[in-house]
Amino acid sequence: MGVVVVLVHALALSMTVATTPSADVSSRDAPIEITGSRILFQPPTRDKVQWPEVRLSAIVPNTNALRVVQFEDPDDGALGEIVAAASAPRLRAIQTVDVTAFARRAGLMSGQSKTVVLVAVIGAEGEANQVDIARSCGDAAVDAASMDYALALRWIPATRERKPVSMRIRFPVTLAVVQ
Repeated sequence: MGVVVVLVHALALSMTVATTPSADVSSRDAPIEITGSRILFQPPTRDKVQWPEVRLSAIVPNTNALRVVQFEDPDDGALGEIVAAASAPRLRAIQTVDVTAFARRAGLMSGQSKTVVLVAVIGAEGEANQVDIARSCGDAAVDAASMDYALALRWIPATRERKPVSMRIRFPVTLAVVQ
């Protein structure tokens, strides 16, 4: 860095000497003498900024407080990992459908709810294949929205001899607008 500063100063000094005007035109061709020069140099320590020292304290976890750490949802695992010899279909823990949207589509207002009992065939892949009404709430729009909601739900299929199978189930659906 110091060499660069010296070269820049020398270049600036040579340009100043070369462009110095003279009163006499004939003296421009005469050599110019430099009687003294001074090179400014700044030590590199002034360019550095001292950063404050930061000390982080170590966090020691209480390993006795940890009981179970679950990183994956067992409901979303592959169907080949089913361990029960026989089981009924059940809803997955994570659903992508919003019951409030279906309730609003049915014309329900805030604080209002209606229940419909449905019969559905849950396929071996975990989808509701066929949905029928077992007990109506008396409102055709709510009945239709309940059936659409049941068709959109994600299921864990029933098992027989540790293999997924289709099964017919009966379950209630309550549509409500919650704020």
